[in-house]
Amino acid sequence: MRAIQPPASADPQYTFPMLRFLPLAALLLAAPLSAQTLRADSVAVGGSGMGGSAVGPFTLYSLVENRVVPAADSASTAWDLALLGTTIRFNGGTSGPGVGAAALVHLPFEDVTSATDAALLADGKGDCPGAAPLAICTGSGNGWYVYGGTGVSPVPDQTLLVRLADGSGLAKVRVLSYTLSDPLPDGSRPRYYAFEFERLAPTP
Repeated sequence: MRAIQPPASADPQYTFPMLRFLPLAALLLAAPLSAQTLRADSVAVGGSGMGGSAVGPFTLYSLVENRVVPAADSASTAWDLALLGTTIRFNGGTSGPGVGAAALVHLPFEDVTSATDAALLADGKGDCPGAAPLAICTGSGNGWYVYGGTGVSPVPDQTLLVRLADGSGLAKVRVLSYTLSDPLPDGSRPRYYAFEFERLAPTP
């Protein structure tokens, strides 16, 4: 899969210019939802440096359809995640026309079975140290990952809670890996995400 550049014609406010944790009290756990856990492997993204600073085109991804979304749909609610390096943005706020928002919860993926979106933040509303205000902050230890001698590693027992761009519900996301490829003939080194996700039951 290739990284996708949002078209120049898109609304300027969606130019894709995060540690924000959802309080455990905002999560009401219930019996597991009868939903399918889906997995996305080898989702290619751009980036600069192993930490993946946000330089270049974003890759847009739909959690509803489990696929990369073409650039022609960047100004729509067809996508939920925008990936570039270690930056993850959501289709809402300053990043897109949807109602997408997110938060990090201190719970393993399997334990998040039902949730409310009351404490979610849209991009542009977060409070990130020394960086743009995003729902999920960038930087080692500030969001979903830490950076060490072996590269970028997802923080264990943390889960991304995401409101879908079209407002149809919530999903939980766990980043499984983030890897740097060997150099290509043109000198570039794509990064690859692997993650799993599942739709959630709304809290009554």
